[in-house]
Amino acid sequence: MNLNTIYCGDALSVLKTFPDNSIDCVVTSPPYYNLRSYLPEDHSDKEKEIGFGGSPEEYVESLVTIFQEVKRVLLPMGTCYLNIGDSYASNGIYIGKYKDTHPDHKDLHMDHSERYPQKVKGFRGGKYNIKKKDLMLIPHRVAIALCDNGWYIRSDIIYSKKNSMPSSVKDRPVSSKEYVFLLTKTPNYYWDWESISTEPADSTQADKRPKGVLRQRQNENSKYHENCDPTIAAQFRKQDNVGRSDYTGFNDRYTPVDKVRRRDVWALTVPGSKIKHFAMFNPQLVDLCIRSGCPENGIVLDPFMGAGSVALVSRSLNRNYIGIELNPEYVKTAEDYLDNWRYDVDSKKVVSSKNK
Repeated sequence: MNLNTIYCGDALSVLKTFPDNSIDCVVTSPPYYNLRSYLPEDHSDKEKEIGFGGSPEEYVESLVTIFQEVKRVLLPMGTCYLNIGDSYASNGIYIGKYKDTHPDHKDLHMDHSERYPQKVKGFRGGKYNIKKKDLMLIPHRVAIALCDNGWYIRSDIIYSKKNSMPSSVKDRPVSSKEYVFLLTKTPNYYWDWESISTEPADSTQADKRPKGVLRQRQNENSKYHENCDPTIAAQFRKQDNVGRSDYTGFNDRYTPVDKVRRRDVWALTVPGSKIKHFAMFNPQLVDLCIRSGCPENGIVLDPFMGAGSVALVSRSLNRNYIGIELNPEYVKTAEDYLDNWRYDVDSKKVVSSKNK
Protein backbone atom coordinates (compact mmCIF):
# COMPACT_ATOMS: atom_id res chain seq x y z
CA MET A 1 0.00 0.00 0.00
CA ASN A 2 1.64 3.20 -1.20
CA LEU A 3 0.72 6.56 0.25
CA ASN A 4 -0.31 9.53 -1.91
CA THR A 5 -1.15 7.21 -4.78
CA ILE A 6 -4.23 6.69 -6.94
CA TYR A 7 -4.70 3.02 -7.78
CA CYS A 8 -6.43 2.10 -11.03
CA GLY A 9 -8.86 -0.76 -10.50
CA ASP A 10 -12.17 -1.69 -8.98
CA ALA A 11 -12.59 -0.75 -5.33
CA LEU A 12 -13.25 -4.27 -4.03
CA SER A 13 -10.19 -5.89 -5.64
CA VAL A 14 -7.77 -3.12 -4.69
CA LEU A 15 -9.05 -2.88 -1.12
CA LYS A 16 -8.36 -6.59 -0.62
CA THR A 17 -4.65 -5.90 -1.12
CA PHE A 18 -4.53 -3.38 1.76
CA PRO A 19 -3.58 -4.50 5.30
CA ASP A 20 -6.01 -4.58 8.20
CA ASN A 21 -6.36 -1.48 10.39
CA SER A 22 -4.23 0.75 8.17
CA ILE A 23 -6.49 3.72 7.33
CA ASP A 24 -7.37 6.64 9.62
CA CYS A 25 -10.34 8.03 7.72
CA VAL A 26 -12.46 7.29 4.66
CA VAL A 27 -14.11 10.12 2.72
CA THR A 28 -15.93 9.01 -0.38
CA SER A 29 -18.87 9.55 -2.70
CA PRO A 30 -19.64 6.43 -4.73
CA PRO A 31 -21.51 6.61 -8.04
CA TYR A 32 -25.15 7.39 -7.34
CA TYR A 33 -27.70 4.78 -8.29
CA ASN A 34 -28.57 4.69 -12.02
CA LEU A 35 -27.64 8.29 -12.65
CA ARG A 36 -25.00 7.79 -15.34
CA SER A 37 -22.44 5.38 -16.70
CA TYR A 38 -18.77 6.11 -16.10
CA LEU A 39 -17.40 3.57 -18.56
CA PRO A 40 -18.09 2.92 -22.27
CA GLU A 41 -20.16 -0.13 -23.09
CA ASP A 42 -17.23 -2.10 -24.49
CA HIS A 43 -14.91 -1.49 -21.51
CA SER A 44 -13.41 -4.67 -20.05
CA ASP A 45 -14.37 -3.62 -16.50
CA LYS A 46 -17.94 -2.59 -17.32
CA GLU A 47 -19.43 -5.35 -15.14
CA LYS A 48 -17.47 -4.03 -12.14
CA GLU A 49 -19.03 -0.59 -12.37
CA ILE A 50 -21.12 0.40 -9.35
CA GLY A 51 -24.48 2.09 -9.72
CA PHE A 52 -25.17 1.63 -13.44
CA GLY A 53 -27.84 -0.93 -14.29
CA GLY A 54 -29.34 -3.49 -11.99
CA SER A 55 -31.89 -3.03 -9.24
CA PRO A 56 -31.66 -0.82 -6.17
CA GLU A 57 -31.22 -4.01 -4.15
CA GLU A 58 -28.18 -5.00 -6.20
CA TYR A 59 -26.73 -1.51 -5.80
CA VAL A 60 -27.11 -1.68 -2.02
CA GLU A 61 -25.59 -5.17 -1.88
CA SER A 62 -22.59 -4.04 -3.95
CA LEU A 63 -21.87 -1.15 -1.58
CA VAL A 64 -22.26 -3.36 1.50
CA THR A 65 -19.72 -5.80 0.06
CA ILE A 66 -17.22 -3.05 -0.70
CA PHE A 67 -17.69 -1.44 2.69
CA GLN A 68 -16.96 -4.73 4.43
CA GLU A 69 -13.44 -4.30 3.07
CA VAL A 70 -13.46 -0.60 3.98
CA LYS A 71 -14.29 -1.55 7.56
CA ARG A 72 -11.51 -4.12 7.62
CA VAL A 73 -8.80 -1.64 6.56
CA LEU A 74 -10.11 1.15 8.79
CA LEU A 75 -8.45 1.63 12.16
CA PRO A 76 -10.61 0.86 15.21
CA MET A 77 -10.56 4.60 16.01
CA GLY A 78 -11.20 5.52 12.38
CA THR A 79 -14.15 7.30 10.84
CA CYS A 80 -15.87 6.99 7.49
CA TYR A 81 -17.84 9.71 5.70
CA LEU A 82 -20.16 8.41 2.98
CA ASN A 83 -21.72 11.04 0.70
CA ILE A 84 -24.61 9.74 -1.36
CA GLY A 85 -27.52 11.33 -3.19
CA ASP A 86 -31.02 10.13 -3.94
CA SER A 87 -33.17 9.92 -7.07
CA TYR A 88 -36.71 9.28 -8.17
CA ALA A 89 -38.12 6.17 -9.78
CA SER A 90 -38.91 7.00 -13.37
CA ASN A 91 -38.89 5.66 -16.89
CA GLY A 92 -35.41 7.06 -17.37
CA ILE A 93 -34.19 9.26 -20.21
CA TYR A 94 -34.79 8.00 -23.72
CA ILE A 95 -32.03 9.44 -25.84
CA GLY A 96 -33.88 9.17 -29.14
CA LYS A 97 -36.84 11.16 -27.86
CA TYR A 98 -34.54 13.71 -26.24
CA LYS A 99 -32.73 14.31 -29.52
CA ASP A 100 -36.04 14.84 -31.30
CA THR A 101 -37.35 17.34 -28.75
CA HIS A 102 -34.02 19.15 -28.21
CA PRO A 103 -32.46 19.59 -31.68
CA ASP A 104 -30.29 22.44 -30.41
CA HIS A 105 -28.72 20.21 -27.72
CA LYS A 106 -27.09 17.63 -29.93
CA ASP A 107 -24.02 17.36 -27.70
CA LEU A 108 -25.98 16.48 -24.54
CA HIS A 109 -27.03 13.16 -23.03
CA MET A 110 -25.91 10.98 -25.91
CA ASP A 111 -23.84 7.86 -26.23
CA HIS A 112 -20.17 8.62 -25.54
CA SER A 113 -20.83 12.35 -25.35
CA GLU A 114 -17.80 14.47 -24.56
CA ARG A 115 -19.82 16.55 -22.14
CA TYR A 116 -21.87 13.85 -20.41
CA PRO A 117 -21.60 10.08 -20.44
CA GLN A 118 -24.57 8.02 -21.47
CA LYS A 119 -27.69 8.57 -19.40
CA VAL A 120 -29.56 5.58 -18.05
CA LYS A 121 -32.52 4.19 -19.96
CA GLY A 122 -35.37 2.21 -18.50
CA PHE A 123 -37.29 2.03 -15.25
CA ARG A 124 -35.31 2.59 -12.05
CA GLY A 125 -37.63 0.84 -9.57
CA GLY A 126 -36.09 -2.61 -9.61
CA LYS A 127 -36.75 -5.39 -7.12
CA TYR A 128 -37.93 -3.01 -4.42
CA ASN A 129 -41.16 -2.56 -6.40
CA ILE A 130 -40.78 1.19 -6.16
CA LYS A 131 -43.58 3.03 -7.89
CA LYS A 132 -42.87 5.49 -10.65
CA LYS A 133 -42.32 8.99 -9.16
CA ASP A 134 -41.36 7.55 -5.75
CA LEU A 135 -38.34 9.02 -4.03
CA MET A 136 -36.31 5.82 -3.80
CA LEU A 137 -34.56 6.62 -0.48
CA ILE A 138 -31.38 4.97 -1.73
CA PRO A 139 -29.11 6.70 0.85
CA HIS A 140 -31.25 5.39 3.70
CA ARG A 141 -31.44 1.89 2.23
CA VAL A 142 -27.65 1.88 2.03
CA ALA A 143 -27.25 3.22 5.58
CA ILE A 144 -29.65 0.67 7.07
CA ALA A 145 -27.90 -2.15 5.24
CA LEU A 146 -24.51 -0.95 6.51
CA CYS A 147 -25.89 -0.71 10.04
CA ASP A 148 -27.15 -4.30 9.76
CA ASN A 149 -23.67 -5.25 8.56
CA GLY A 150 -22.02 -3.95 11.73
CA TRP A 151 -21.30 -0.29 11.06
CA TYR A 152 -22.28 2.36 13.60
CA ILE A 153 -24.33 5.11 11.97
CA ARG A 154 -23.30 8.08 14.10
CA SER A 155 -24.94 10.84 12.08
CA ASP A 156 -26.93 11.44 8.89
CA ILE A 157 -25.58 14.86 7.97
CA ILE A 158 -27.56 16.89 5.48
CA TYR A 159 -25.38 18.52 2.83
CA SER A 160 -27.53 21.49 1.85
CA LYS A 161 -26.62 23.10 -1.46
CA LYS A 162 -27.02 26.86 -1.26
CA ASN A 163 -26.93 27.24 -5.04
CA SER A 164 -28.67 24.07 -6.17
CA MET A 165 -29.59 23.64 -9.80
CA PRO A 166 -32.94 25.15 -10.85
CA SER A 167 -35.74 22.73 -11.61
CA SER A 168 -38.97 22.79 -13.57
CA VAL A 169 -40.71 20.39 -11.19
CA LYS A 170 -44.05 21.72 -9.93
CA ASP A 171 -45.52 18.89 -7.86
CA ARG A 172 -42.90 18.70 -5.08
CA PRO A 173 -40.13 20.82 -3.52
CA VAL A 174 -36.95 21.22 -5.55
CA SER A 175 -34.21 18.82 -4.45
CA SER A 176 -31.27 20.70 -2.93
CA LYS A 177 -29.62 18.28 -0.52
CA GLU A 178 -27.59 15.11 -0.25
CA TYR A 179 -26.71 12.94 2.72
CA VAL A 180 -23.34 12.40 4.37
CA PHE A 181 -23.36 9.46 6.77
CA LEU A 182 -20.77 9.43 9.53
CA LEU A 183 -19.90 5.75 10.01
CA THR A 184 -17.58 4.10 12.52
CA LYS A 185 -16.55 0.51 13.18
CA THR A 186 -16.42 0.94 16.97
CA PRO A 187 -18.42 3.04 19.47
CA ASN A 188 -15.31 5.05 20.38
CA TYR A 189 -13.43 6.83 17.63
CA TYR A 190 -11.44 9.90 16.62
CA TRP A 191 -13.60 12.95 15.96
CA ASP A 192 -12.28 16.48 16.37
CA TRP A 193 -15.36 18.65 16.84
CA GLU A 194 -13.32 21.78 17.54
CA SER A 195 -11.69 21.69 14.11
CA ILE A 196 -15.05 22.29 12.41
CA SER A 197 -16.72 24.35 15.12
CA THR A 198 -18.41 27.64 14.31
CA GLU A 199 -18.26 31.04 15.95
CA PRO A 200 -21.09 31.78 18.37
CA ALA A 201 -23.72 34.30 17.38
CA ASP A 202 -23.73 37.59 19.26
CA SER A 203 -27.08 36.71 20.80
CA THR A 204 -25.58 33.69 22.56
CA GLN A 205 -22.86 35.73 24.23
CA ALA A 206 -24.93 38.30 26.08
CA ASP A 207 -26.59 37.59 29.40
CA LYS A 208 -29.97 39.27 29.08
CA ARG A 209 -31.38 38.30 32.46
CA PRO A 210 -32.91 41.11 34.51
CA LYS A 211 -30.69 42.49 37.22
CA GLY A 212 -30.89 40.50 40.43
CA VAL A 213 -31.71 37.14 38.83
CA LEU A 214 -29.06 34.67 39.89
CA ARG A 215 -28.94 30.95 39.30
CA GLN A 216 -26.53 29.80 42.00
CA ARG A 217 -27.96 28.43 45.22
CA GLN A 218 -28.02 30.79 48.17
CA ASN A 219 -29.09 28.05 50.55
CA GLU A 220 -30.64 24.61 50.42
CA ASN A 221 -34.16 25.99 49.98
CA SER A 222 -33.51 28.69 47.41
CA LYS A 223 -32.14 28.54 43.88
CA TYR A 224 -32.30 32.26 43.22
CA HIS A 225 -31.31 35.54 44.76
CA GLU A 226 -33.36 36.40 47.82
CA ASN A 227 -34.60 39.59 46.17
CA CYS A 228 -35.45 37.98 42.84
CA ASP A 229 -38.95 38.56 41.48
CA PRO A 230 -40.71 35.15 41.80
CA THR A 231 -42.36 35.62 38.40
CA ILE A 232 -39.01 36.14 36.72
CA ALA A 233 -37.43 33.30 38.64
CA ALA A 234 -40.12 30.92 37.42
CA GLN A 235 -39.05 31.56 33.83
CA PHE A 236 -35.69 29.99 34.57
CA ARG A 237 -36.72 27.05 36.72
CA LYS A 238 -37.56 25.02 33.64
CA GLN A 239 -33.89 25.30 32.67
CA ASP A 240 -32.81 23.94 36.02
CA ASN A 241 -30.56 21.31 34.42
CA VAL A 242 -28.34 23.99 32.95
CA GLY A 243 -28.40 26.23 36.00
CA ARG A 244 -24.69 25.93 36.72
CA SER A 245 -22.20 28.76 36.61
CA ASP A 246 -19.80 26.57 34.63
CA TYR A 247 -22.29 25.67 31.89
CA THR A 248 -20.65 26.03 28.47
CA GLY A 249 -23.27 24.63 26.14
CA PHE A 250 -25.07 26.22 23.21
CA ASN A 251 -26.81 29.52 24.06
CA ASP A 252 -24.68 29.79 27.20
CA ARG A 253 -25.92 32.37 29.71
CA TYR A 254 -22.84 32.42 31.90
CA THR A 255 -19.36 32.03 30.45
CA PRO A 256 -19.04 33.30 26.84
CA VAL A 257 -17.96 30.46 24.55
CA ASP A 258 -15.41 30.68 21.75
CA LYS A 259 -16.63 27.70 19.72
CA VAL A 260 -20.02 26.21 18.99
CA ARG A 261 -20.42 22.57 18.01
CA ARG A 262 -21.36 22.22 14.37
CA ARG A 263 -24.86 20.91 13.76
CA ASP A 264 -25.82 18.18 11.33
CA VAL A 265 -26.93 20.45 8.49
CA TRP A 266 -23.96 21.66 6.44
CA ALA A 267 -25.06 24.45 4.11
CA LEU A 268 -22.38 24.94 1.46
CA THR A 269 -22.03 26.63 -1.89
CA VAL A 270 -21.39 24.27 -4.78
CA PRO A 271 -18.27 25.65 -6.50
CA GLY A 272 -17.66 25.65 -10.23
CA SER A 273 -15.43 22.89 -11.53
CA LYS A 274 -11.85 23.77 -12.42
CA ILE A 275 -11.54 20.74 -14.69
CA LYS A 276 -13.68 18.84 -17.17
CA HIS A 277 -15.61 16.54 -14.87
CA PHE A 278 -19.36 16.32 -14.28
CA ALA A 279 -19.46 14.88 -10.74
CA MET A 280 -16.96 16.85 -8.68
CA PHE A 281 -16.88 16.22 -4.92
CA ASN A 282 -17.35 19.60 -3.22
CA PRO A 283 -13.91 20.40 -1.69
CA GLN A 284 -15.51 22.38 1.16
CA LEU A 285 -17.50 19.30 2.12
CA VAL A 286 -14.36 17.17 1.91
CA ASP A 287 -12.56 19.73 4.09
CA LEU A 288 -15.09 19.37 6.92
CA CYS A 289 -14.91 15.59 6.77
CA ILE A 290 -11.12 15.39 6.82
CA ARG A 291 -10.57 18.02 9.51
CA SER A 292 -12.97 16.32 11.88
CA GLY A 293 -12.29 12.69 11.03
CA CYS A 294 -8.54 12.39 10.44
CA PRO A 295 -5.59 13.53 12.58
CA GLU A 296 -2.72 15.40 10.94
CA ASN A 297 -0.34 13.13 9.01
CA GLY A 298 -3.04 10.45 9.00
CA ILE A 299 -4.20 8.53 5.94
CA VAL A 300 -7.41 9.38 4.08
CA LEU A 301 -8.86 6.79 1.71
CA ASP A 302 -11.30 7.39 -1.14
CA PRO A 303 -12.25 4.11 -2.87
CA PHE A 304 -14.17 6.05 -5.56
CA MET A 305 -11.65 8.78 -6.29
CA GLY A 306 -13.17 10.28 -9.44
CA ALA A 307 -11.55 13.63 -10.22
CA GLY A 308 -9.38 13.66 -7.08
CA SER A 309 -10.99 16.19 -4.72
CA VAL A 310 -10.27 14.07 -1.63
CA ALA A 311 -6.60 13.81 -2.60
CA LEU A 312 -6.37 17.54 -3.31
CA VAL A 313 -7.85 18.59 0.02
CA SER A 314 -5.95 15.91 2.00
CA ARG A 315 -2.65 17.20 0.69
CA SER A 316 -3.46 20.80 1.69
CA LEU A 317 -4.54 19.72 5.19
CA ASN A 318 -1.31 17.80 5.87
CA ARG A 319 -2.87 14.38 5.47
CA ASN A 320 -1.80 11.50 3.26
CA TYR A 321 -4.21 10.12 0.71
CA ILE A 322 -4.92 6.88 -1.11
CA GLY A 323 -7.37 6.74 -3.98
CA ILE A 324 -8.94 3.97 -6.03
CA GLU A 325 -10.55 4.65 -9.40
CA LEU A 326 -11.92 2.19 -11.95
CA ASN A 327 -11.71 4.41 -15.02
CA PRO A 328 -8.09 4.93 -16.17
CA GLU A 329 -9.05 8.20 -17.85
CA TYR A 330 -10.23 9.57 -14.52
CA VAL A 331 -6.98 8.48 -12.88
CA LYS A 332 -5.15 10.62 -15.41
CA THR A 333 -7.62 13.47 -14.83
CA ALA A 334 -7.06 13.31 -11.08
CA GLU A 335 -3.29 13.25 -11.44
CA ASP A 336 -3.40 16.30 -13.72
CA TYR A 337 -5.72 17.99 -11.23
CA LEU A 338 -3.20 17.42 -8.44
CA ASP A 339 -0.37 18.71 -10.60
CA ASN A 340 -2.04 21.96 -11.57
CA TRP A 341 -4.37 22.87 -8.73
CA ARG A 342 -4.35 23.10 -4.96
CA TYR A 343 -6.90 23.66 -2.20
CA ASP A 344 -6.38 26.95 -0.37
CA VAL A 345 -7.27 26.28 3.27
CA ASP A 346 -7.85 29.95 4.09
CA SER A 347 -10.23 30.86 1.27
CA LYS A 348 -11.54 27.27 1.05
CA LYS A 349 -11.28 27.41 -2.70
CA VAL A 350 -9.43 25.46 -5.37
CA VAL A 351 -6.79 27.72 -6.92
CA SER A 352 -4.02 27.30 -9.43
CA SER A 353 -0.88 25.74 -7.99
CA LYS A 354 1.00 28.65 -9.54
CA ASN A 355 -0.72 31.01 -7.08
CA LYS A 356 1.20 30.52 -3.86
